[in-house]
Amino acid sequence: MCKRTRNIFKKARQLAPTIIFFDEIDAITKTRFNTENNISSNNVVAQILTEMDGISKLKDIIVVGATNRIDIVDPAFLRPGRFDIKLEIPLPDEKSREKIFEIYIKDMNTDKNINLKELINETEGLSGADIYSICRDAGMNAVREAIQNNLDTNKITKKHFKIAIKENKKNNSDKEELLAR
Repeated sequence: MCKRTRNIFKKARQLAPTIIFFDEIDAITKTRFNTENNISSNNVVAQILTEMDGISKLKDIIVVGATNRIDIVDPAFLRPGRFDIKLEIPLPDEKSREKIFEIYIKDMNTDKNINLKELINETEGLSGADIYSICRDAGMNAVREAIQNNLDTNKITKKHFKIAIKENKKNNSDKEELLAR
């Protein structure tokens, strides 16, 4: 894994200007605090830190990390010269959620009686990814229902969205509970 990390940075140097993007960097960096002392993961973290320290001497390489849990990111990653610029992207407001829903449901076979305002209100505090998931799951709920009941149409109704929203919130709650442990 360390060799793979070195190769990523080596390739970035060769292709500069370039961006290295770590999605959910907390999954990598929190391992240093793991009581099981996962040596392989700790070595990867150390290798990333070493490579990032070397980047300051190089031009045209930007390293970006994304996380929903900045509170569990190893402080060594957040010091100056590494991930020292933080850009918070807040959850979408009402108007943003409306636009997100419009984008995702525009090509879906939705019932004309779906109240978009109601969906927007029920998704307060959820992310754009959550809304995408809700739209996708509502569509799948409609397809399942059509198959189970031998229906000719799989029109997505308010009921399908309600089920998807409820499941999404439950999944988010379960994730929060796991992270709290």
